[in-house]
Amino acid sequence: MSKPRKYTGEQIVCILQKHRGGVTGTEISRRQGGSHDTFYLWKRRDTGLGKVELQGLKALEGEHRRLKPAVSAVQFSLSARNHRHNLVRAVALPSRDRATGICSETTSPSCVTM
Repeated sequence: MSKPRKYTGEQIVCILQKHRGGVTGTEISRRQGGSHDTFYLWKRRDTGLGKVELQGLKALEGEHRRLKPAVSAVQFSLSARNHRHNLVRAVALPSRDRATGICSETTSPSCVTM
């Protein structure tokens, strides 16, 4: 089981903003009680998002998680309806006996021997 995160996304953004403001990475690591490696990993992954943008991103991710099952259900419903349509169409079309070449419905123009 993985270790729980020590810092939230907002805290990381705040720390990176302090660094952009002029505080050295060593000083930030010392104040936060974290390692230099962790700080520089955050810095490398930094996308320049502020707290407001990060909150908006989290809201969008939550909405995506909420809507994904609904979209999946609609896609499944459509594929099932398509499948039923193809089955009905296959049953409704007259069939031709391959051995004799005779149509099951002799009046149907769709059953043509080739």
